[in-house]
Amino acid sequence: MCKISYHPLIKPYANNFSNIVAGILGWRLLKPEEFLKLLKMRGGNDRIALASEALKLKKKNLTFSFKKSVGPLVSGSIDHNILLSSQAQQLLGHCWEILKQNKIVPNFSEPIFEFYRHIRNGCYHGNRFYFRDKEPKYPAIWRDLIIDKSLQDKRVFRLNLSEKEYFLNWGDSLLLLSDVSDKIT
Repeated sequence: MCKISYHPLIKPYANNFSNIVAGILGWRLLKPEEFLKLLKMRGGNDRIALASEALKLKKKNLTFSFKKSVGPLVSGSIDHNILLSSQAQQLLGHCWEILKQNKIVPNFSEPIFEFYRHIRNGCYHGNRFYFRDKEPKYPAIWRDLIIDKSLQDKRVFRLNLSEKEYFLNWGDSLLLLSDVSDKIT
């Protein structure tokens, strides 16, 4: 397990997203241990388990309010996949704006910041990549992912589990924020 940490200005938002993920994905489970086990079994590409691991490492109790957070999912008045997508978009967009307003995110200095900038733009353009003119002008790379012109109009986050064409998993937002935080702190 890699250590995840966040810049102090965005830490509350990342922790809140972790709690949302834990509440949404854990709604069917009886015990926190079962929840953690299920997330670990997901493995591979869906790094959303990082949210659960972060809570576990902090020794937080995983408690779920059925009435407040799970009721709408069970009744069908909200789809949890759409909720996760929306929350991941809001998290990345909001944190980018916080870091930018505080002059913490440098422009065009490293591929990870350019990557994050394009992800933020996609999140705020209807969950789709949107490039103007000659964008992307600079390398936009994070881990094994590269943003280039071929992603124009493609979805940033999937809206449901059956979607095959999307760029990031919902939990990747936590990992991206942690990697960005490592670069700026």
